[in-house]
Amino acid sequence: GEGEGEGEGEGEGEGEGEGEGETPPITEVAESLLAGFGSADVDADGVLSLAEAQAVFGGLTSAQFNELDTNNDGGLSRAELSQTVDGGTGCVFSKGNNLSQQFHRVLGDLMLLGLATLVLLGWRSPEP
Repeated sequence: GEGEGEGEGEGEGEGEGEGEGETPPITEVAESLLAGFGSADVDADGVLSLAEAQAVFGGLTSAQFNELDTNNDGGLSRAELSQTVDGGTGCVFSKGNNLSQQFHRVLGDLMLLGLATLVLLGWRSPEP
């Protein structure tokens, strides 16, 4: 008949983030870990161990943990998680950026600062 293959079961489970074999985006994992950081850091050392992180985000794999652990110290700091959530913004000279990337970021920041200054100078009200 008409519309065969479509029906009740179509789309079930989509959008819930709990489908089989699906892994949530790493930014979603980082956001969840940041939200629960204070209560999860049971030893109050300022970093989350794999076990502490899994208490917040039960489906966290060791591969995801290692991806978030950008300095490879075996723990997740708020800074590491924030860097992932913010798309890598933050300290220009952080580990993992090569010199060319650092140079381009600094130049970009300086250009934006210069443009903002020019806009503010040009936007002042005229004197009577």
